[in-house]
Amino acid sequence: MTSKLKTAAAAVTTAITEAVATVMPTKAKPTTLTFIGPVHVVLHKMTAAARSGYLATGLDMFPATGQMRVSLEIGCPDAAVMESVEADMDNALANQEAQRQRDIELAAAALVEERERAARKAEHAAKVAAAEAALAELKAAA
Repeated sequence: MTSKLKTAAAAVTTAITEAVATVMPTKAKPTTLTFIGPVHVVLHKMTAAARSGYLATGLDMFPATGQMRVSLEIGCPDAAVMESVEADMDNALANQEAQRQRDIELAAAALVEERERAARKAEHAAKVAAAEAALAELKAAA
């Protein structure tokens, strides 16, 4: 009887496995990858591979040719690395916000300076107009 149960269990397991495989097709992933080529191309490929669950395990730069070689393996980063990345991202966001605030302050200062310059220009124009009017009165009186 146990052999019949094992056969039945194996048939059920096989049927379930096949059903899941047809519903959720998965692409096989190699355990390691190596990219060689121009630095910008290899970095783009490495980023795409990282999004698919690969970690960099080795990197060689060839500055004379502008080439790069990177080796990757399937895996998950350590918790400490993930925490460090989160801290780096928080720091980058804080720096980005600080830069945005500086840009806003600089733009506001430039706007205030422009308004002050326009006010001085209008004041000078009024003084010139008053001087020209006084000169015209003197000429008319003479």
